[in-house]
Amino acid sequence: VLSPNYCSQEKYPKCTPDAVDPDRRLERILAQVKGFTQRRQGVRARPVVCLQEVSLSWASKFYAMFDAQGYKWISEQYSSPSSDYMGVLVAWPSEDFDLKDSLVKRVSDLLPSQPEEDGGFLSLSVSKIFSGLVTCTSTRDKDFDEYTEARRANRIIYTTLFHRHAKIEF
Repeated sequence: VLSPNYCSQEKYPKCTPDAVDPDRRLERILAQVKGFTQRRQGVRARPVVCLQEVSLSWASKFYAMFDAQGYKWISEQYSSPSSDYMGVLVAWPSEDFDLKDSLVKRVSDLLPSQPEEDGGFLSLSVSKIFSGLVTCTSTRDKDFDEYTEARRANRIIYTTLFHRHAKIEF
């Protein structure tokens, strides 16, 4: 979910005004997520939903929608006023899953203080992720440093869920 503060006609000039209107976007996003989470006859499993860039002003709308669908959730808002304190959210159908454990971490706290000199797994992963993001979104700045970018305030939610019917914990 892209924070509404980052979506404008100026930023996305090829989009119609309706496509970038925050109220219309929220309405469409909620309808799409609701379509994934509603009960269907003959279908037992409903998904665990993970969202990112959920703004503070939109979070309560997601809470109400998930509650009406019989979901529980964990969310973490962070970032800054410019993004409307966007954050992350994990939701699961309460009739199917029990929450066994959860942990919210700042992604940068999971990284070593300096890149691994040997190009170890974390250094390579950070480099691949941010290289891909920059390639997809803009022209790479010659001063862009993947490792510095990864040290931002982004959060991650870890959950351990137990599926009641399958008797599996994951």
